Amino acid sequence: MSFKQAALLQIISAALPEELVFRYIFLGLLALWNPFAGLVAISLFFGLAHKFAHSERKWMVLLSNTLTGFVLGLTYIYTKSLLVVMAIHWLDNMIPWAYMKYENRRRVTVGTTVLLAVLPLVLLRGSLVPSLSTWEEFTRARASFGELE
Repeated sequence: MSFKQAALLQIISAALPEELVFRYIFLGLLALWNPFAGLVAISLFFGLAHKFAHSERKWMVLLSNTLTGFVLGLTYIYTKSLLVVMAIHWLDNMIPWAYMKYENRRRVTVGTTVLLAVLPLVLLRGSLVPSLSTWEEFTRARASFGELE
């Protein structure tokens, strides 16, 4: 399978439908009741869905996928952008695929992964330390989902 085919397949079969269901519909609805509880519940559901969809995987994958679901959900609450969350999900699926597929290019794949991990930290260097403004932004994001304060 070529990179283009795998990339398109990941968008159609994983990033788009999963983010529509988990973040846009379920998290959107649960956030009306309680954003944090909704985030935790959807993260657990995301982890369980991935564990049971791939029964050959170890139980440690449940923790990894639950944490991934939490990060994706938090990103969705903070940015309100399904496109950003789908892009992160797509990268999370494509980087391991590229690492396994292109054995002779593993250094490039690892370098790209490190760059993708460090780049947001560099871009957000002024807001890495949680501050009152960050908490206020998170609170506003929660309120925009309909929580009464």
